Amino acid sequence: MKIFNKCKKNITTIISFLKSATVALLIILTVNACKTVETCEENQVLGNMGGVVNTKLDEHSPSLLVLPQEAKLKFPNTDTNDYLFFTATNHEQNANANETIYNLLLHDIQAGAEVVSDKKFPLNDTTLFRHAGVPVFRYNPETEKLDMFFAALPKFGRLSRDIYFAEKDLETNQWSPPIQLSINTARWESHPTISNDGQILLFASDREGGFGDIDIWASFLNEDGTWGTPQNLGNEINTRGTDYFPMLTEHNDLLFSSNGHSRNRKDFDLFLAKFDAENKTWTQPQMFNFPVNTEFDEAGATIWKNRIFLSSNRRGGCGGKDIYSFQLCGPIVIAGRVKCSANQNQILEGEMFLYDENMNTVGFSEVAADGSFKIDDVEANKNYILDYKNKCYPLKKNVYDFRTPCSDSSTVMIVVDMLLPDKNAELELTEIEIPFFVTGYYKPNTEANLNALRLGFTYNLYGNDRRTRYIAKPDESYNEFVHQVEAGLDDVVRYIANMLAVLDNKCLAKSEKGVLHITVEGWADPRGIAAYAEYLGEDIDDSIFGLRVKKGTRMTNDLLSKLRAYFTSKYFETRLAEEHFNIEELQHLIKWNIEGKGVDFTEDVEDKLKRRVKISLRFLE
Repeated sequence: MKIFNKCKKNITTIISFLKSATVALLIILTVNACKTVETCEENQVLGNMGGVVNTKLDEHSPSLLVLPQEAKLKFPNTDTNDYLFFTATNHEQNANANETIYNLLLHDIQAGAEVVSDKKFPLNDTTLFRHAGVPVFRYNPETEKLDMFFAALPKFGRLSRDIYFAEKDLETNQWSPPIQLSINTARWESHPTISNDGQILLFASDREGGFGDIDIWASFLNEDGTWGTPQNLGNEINTRGTDYFPMLTEHNDLLFSSNGHSRNRKDFDLFLAKFDAENKTWTQPQMFNFPVNTEFDEAGATIWKNRIFLSSNRRGGCGGKDIYSFQLCGPIVIAGRVKCSANQNQILEGEMFLYDENMNTVGFSEVAADGSFKIDDVEANKNYILDYKNKCYPLKKNVYDFRTPCSDSSTVMIVVDMLLPDKNAELELTEIEIPFFVTGYYKPNTEANLNALRLGFTYNLYGNDRRTRYIAKPDESYNEFVHQVEAGLDDVVRYIANMLAVLDNKCLAKSEKGVLHITVEGWADPRGIAAYAEYLGEDIDDSIFGLRVKKGTRMTNDLLSKLRAYFTSKYFETRLAEEHFNIEELQHLIKWNIEGKGVDFTEDVEDKLKRRVKISLRFLE
């Protein structure tokens, strides 16, 4: 039912800038670029949401109910779909309600959504309110409930709107009785909007102390949970005219409508002001271009992903005010080339991954032999990480993080030139500290080693003989560190495996292959070891690791620290042989170095954190 039409006119401009890598923005202006759905049967007007939403009466004040993934997972038996809400004068011709709140599923808008009015929704309760509308929602992770702020006239009495609050129990689907907020006055208050963290409440009011007819005000949440005295947003935002319908975006940028920011225009237009988080203020607002704004009135905007919803009385709609929807930002294309140094001739083929800020893969491109790549259909106004992985040099890569811009009615191409590091350069040194050896013991606290040590105490292999009393019996508290120790060790194993893949790289000539240097250093805590203490493990005669220790050798902190380095290295060797490589084939490419550093005398560090090893990996060609 929803058929999209596109209209385009292209002009090309190039803007360049430099940020760690050479980056250029190629902006292809697309005038009147739009996506429009069928409207009323008798018309098709740019952006009008059509007869599914709009009627011959007024539809206005769109708002969103979009719960975070946290809430959707926590309440699987509750309706946690994403909804678009809007206020209508009346969808039912014979009803007596002054205003009615409707909603429809956001994901069904393009397919022909069903518009629903919930009679149990607090704003639709005509026994409580007149002219209730403009709801905004926020999931409260502390109460695990859905907060709602809205404006309404009480059923009897007052003739000006106030702002109310109610919360919904997501287990029972029941709303609490609405309460008036303390920020209300005897004047008109309406159009509330709340920040994602629940700390900032904006609203419109004609109260005293403003700059014009109606101003936008802010109240900040106090530590005791009450709302602070409202503050006028100042003359950067407010004018001598009317400034209202504030709406905060995901990043607290401010959408609002005003008829006072343009000297030569008296119609209402939509503006966007960026949020300055450090000073808790908003920057100079910028007016949206056509088709968002026209010579008619636009108000009540909200943004979902890359789409803006708004109300307008522009010519050609279904009735008075209609709901319109436009793509807010033009398409984003990321393209570029990986290059190597002028004096190098390296293989550039590989893979380019695009991750979002949560490290989810959202785009991919093969990197061709000439280093070129291209990723289409990237969303605007989001943080991304571009990660290049070379097939022949898996440890030689380049990572670039950036935020995609938004250009309304335009296509933006981000051109990234990445430089592959010189092949002969030394790779970054990686150091990983693994704490939590048992007092006096030399094998790391993996689950298998802890179980074996406890079994040794059970059979009196440790503890009774004074030669082994330097080894403590591990209590249950060590169990909570097992995952941390094993995860740290396995991270090193994976890193070594990646380095060995480079050494065994079939892309490289034999003369180009290098040597992997692995240094493992061990430490002991300052606790003394008796003169009669001995090493009672099996004899060690290991030429690869350069260690010879016989059973019965006197135990000292120097020896203990070196044994910790040795048995940690043996863990790496075993795991690599089990899961990754034939170590014997690659052993000539690895140079091991184990060192006992003796006692760690670092101040202000617990003894259990001094019983540790440090692993340093270095790849030299």
